[in-house]
Amino acid sequence: LGPVLEITKQDFFQEAKTLIAQHYEKINENKVQVYETMFAKREDWQGLERSELLKYFNDCGHFPVQQQIDQVWDLVHRQDHEKYSQLIKKSNAIEMLFTLYPPQGAHVQNNMQLRSSWLRPIVDGEEGYKYIVTGHPILKRANIRIVGKLVCRSIRERKMRQHYLSEK
Repeated sequence: LGPVLEITKQDFFQEAKTLIAQHYEKINENKVQVYETMFAKREDWQGLERSELLKYFNDCGHFPVQQQIDQVWDLVHRQDHEKYSQLIKKSNAIEMLFTLYPPQGAHVQNNMQLRSSWLRPIVDGEEGYKYIVTGHPILKRANIRIVGKLVCRSIRERKMRQHYLSEK
């Protein structure tokens, strides 16, 4: 047997935190590279036009609605004279992406920018809409009768609940 290495619990957890932080940092660097590459493909010599942001976000693998882009635009340009400009710089576009889609390492619990809906579901923190757009093999055609029954049952339950509450 060789020498035994002793390590305290505190040292172990500190090393684990360091490794996790390095892992998240590497992931974020990769994301930034992808975002910068996609920006470079779309921009002209001054920047990217505001009207092209939705396409840019889609190219980066994110699918926000225009309303979300407008809200984040106002956040990023809060005290900026560029708020009324139609051109956006690379740094601001990337900041908008990280505001809408914060990295896991940021530990953002309730991202108020993204909300799950029927049309754009968020499953385990990931946009389900990208599966629809890319035609992912996990998706199957829905049986319209089953969907109809589900919708009817939901409407019936909601009406019963409203009726019950109105009688109280």
